Amino acid sequence: MKIVVLFTGLLRKKNMFLRSLSAFRQHADSFVKILFSTWESERPKLKDLESLIDEVVYSPVPPKNKYGKYGHYESGAPCETYIWNQMYNYEVGVKRIREMCGEAKDIFVLKTRTDVYVDPQFILDHVTSDTLTPVQETVLSHKIWVPWVDIAKPFYMADECFLVHANDMDRFYNYKHYGRQLIGQGIDHMRRFVDPFISTEPVFRQYMTTHSTYVKKILTTPLPVLESNAHYLTVLKRYYEVLEANVVVLSTPGKVQFRRWNCCESINIDTFGSDTFADAFNLLAQHGVGNLKLCYKNSLISELLQKLVQKIKNHT
Repeated sequence: MKIVVLFTGLLRKKNMFLRSLSAFRQHADSFVKILFSTWESERPKLKDLESLIDEVVYSPVPPKNKYGKYGHYESGAPCETYIWNQMYNYEVGVKRIREMCGEAKDIFVLKTRTDVYVDPQFILDHVTSDTLTPVQETVLSHKIWVPWVDIAKPFYMADECFLVHANDMDRFYNYKHYGRQLIGQGIDHMRRFVDPFISTEPVFRQYMTTHSTYVKKILTTPLPVLESNAHYLTVLKRYYEVLEANVVVLSTPGKVQFRRWNCCESINIDTFGSDTFADAFNLLAQHGVGNLKLCYKNSLISELLQKLVQKIKNHT
């Protein structure tokens, strides 16, 4: 298994970046290339670091629109956040990797950032070619790895770092608009990860275009009552099935460092027997997990997720 490391975005934490570069260099047999896709404005900051990176791809700084944020690269329409910049840096990096590697059978790409630390040995020990080999036919050639997912908002998944096969890497950038006012936090992550599945899963297209504030209401609603919201339960059930078939979700404390939720310990869920989602989410909250994000410890499919899936299956 050969991995190209693709850093994207700005030079945010130099010390963290140096730590990452050093760690990947120590495993150069597996992490065969290090690229950094960034902006011309970062060039002066990288003068003393370029020798540690195999290639830095600089892009012109995009113009700002009247809202003080960068515009859509394709249409020029105002964007809601800086997600277009992140998408664009990733796109530029992916195209460069494609030029270098072509249709490589054994190349994976680890997308990450300068303010994220991913332990290379953790990846080599737990996220192998075998674990990423799909067990059933799917739209991706291989499973992807992410350190966390949100259990109530489909496709709200980690995009600060993820591992994807080179043959699939082009599928994880797009510039599609979905209403932030409908979806709220997580929309930028969802935009990235839902796209490969929308063409074959109409239920996800409907979800992304008709989503409302009912997610928060779900948290304290007994599952039997949720039968009245059949669409959401159908989406959630299918989301869990897509996760199981296409995504390896795995994180252990200290091995992926970015935000507070990356540092949580495993969660004791022996008492999870209620028929409400709220109890499960409260367990997460008690362990310092932000929002409804679920990090896994030494488990590819968590027991909590399995129990939630079973509850949903029992009520759909």
